[in-house]
Amino acid sequence: MTTPSLPLTNYNTSNPLSPFHLPQRIWNQANELALERPLAALITAVVFGVLGVLGIAAAAGTLFLAPIFPIAAAALGAASALSFGLAATQISAIISQYKYLKQIGNVEHHNMAERTFVPGKCWGGELTYVGDVPVLKLTASDPFQMGYAQGYLTGKNIQEAWRKYLFPAFIYFFQTPDAYSKVLEESKKVHIPEKYRKEMEGIAAGYNQWLSEHQAENGLFIPGKKITVEDLIAFHAFTDLLKSPMTKNQPSPLGCSTIALKDSNGVVIGRNLDWPSLNIMGKECLVISRQPEGKKPFVSIGFPGSVGVLTGMNGDGLCTVVNEAGTQFREGRVPYILLHRELLENCSNVGEARKLMQGTMPASSHLMTLADPHNASAFQFYPERGKEVSEVALKPLPGTPFERVVSTNHFVDSRGVFLANSCWADDSYERRFFLEKTAPTLASDPRECIVKGLQHVQSDHTIQTIFMDPLHKRFEVAFDNREAGSQGLRPLSWNQLFS
Repeated sequence: MTTPSLPLTNYNTSNPLSPFHLPQRIWNQANELALERPLAALITAVVFGVLGVLGIAAAAGTLFLAPIFPIAAAALGAASALSFGLAATQISAIISQYKYLKQIGNVEHHNMAERTFVPGKCWGGELTYVGDVPVLKLTASDPFQMGYAQGYLTGKNIQEAWRKYLFPAFIYFFQTPDAYSKVLEESKKVHIPEKYRKEMEGIAAGYNQWLSEHQAENGLFIPGKKITVEDLIAFHAFTDLLKSPMTKNQPSPLGCSTIALKDSNGVVIGRNLDWPSLNIMGKECLVISRQPEGKKPFVSIGFPGSVGVLTGMNGDGLCTVVNEAGTQFREGRVPYILLHRELLENCSNVGEARKLMQGTMPASSHLMTLADPHNASAFQFYPERGKEVSEVALKPLPGTPFERVVSTNHFVDSRGVFLANSCWADDSYERRFFLEKTAPTLASDPRECIVKGLQHVQSDHTIQTIFMDPLHKRFEVAFDNREAGSQGLRPLSWNQLFS
């Protein structure tokens, strides 16, 4: 398929580095090699170092054996110096690119005013900012076109997230140096609906187009690694595979907190996304609006390169939120972030979503909190052996005007008792207790209760804090590498996301 594209607004591919900018091209390539192929970068540095030593030895030998050939000796000496220079350049690039590893245990805040996305337009979409919030507006209705626009416009951010977050995360979670090859194999066990596969094909095509232009602009000799549909399937199945036999049910640091409140004015809902940022992912968050053909328009809040939904709302005000919990993995089913998107595309309220999910079940256990303008419920997938899904409905809190439903990172039975072996985070019980019992008493305004409650239970893993008002179709978001709620929520209206 031919994929016409427009250059990004301030991404200049028409004037790539000329061959005369050789030092800059070498430095750019050394940096790319350090991130893309670190082992090859190290080998390159060693090879050039060895060539430098051999060059010195050859020059000395030439002067000793044939002193009448000083030009040859000088040439060998120059070649030796060049080899040492290339070796030093590659070593410097490796050190420069991996300084961030020292900060993993010392996570720094990210100021949302410091923009990490490059605004621009291309075939099928536009990447812009609404205030300090990066917003990707996918205006195409065709799945491939939507994917292409995302892959092209967020190429830099996809590359950054994959290199510095996903690949280290795969090794950490699956505890083996060849984790990624195993994840690719294991991800074949999930089902990807054709329409979402088409969108992934578009993302791969758009990203690879961006990559070729990035290579030309920076004068790179060796192309970067292209993304394939298989890579994207592994990315979308990542959180499901954390519950597969690969991980041997190792505890995960992925945690979240969600609270929905209902009063006489309707329902509002908020959440913290508590994923370790590694000083990267907090600044790679963005809002994506979509208008798929024949489906409901919807907004998702997540990461570049994703077609799924962790947090989202559609045009009828139906909201969905994911929380990790449980340990069950089911082959042949869809990654849960794709199920959440399916609900937003097809359902107007909690009741319709309840019916649809009866025929479409996710690949792994988790908590799904749904809210519409008038109702909210939490759905527990695979909470106990032999049970597919159970529902936790809104319950009143005596002494307050609110009904509430809360999800953290464990399941509960019909009496509200915690289910053993379902917890993903040590503080899940404490967060749930505070949000259920205390947060609704913090103010008379439900928004203020939710925002204050989420601030109280946030942690140094909280990279997103989100408030959603289904009735008025408005959002408030904050993104950071840690304690995102402390930064202050930025408001967004439905019209701003679809204008």
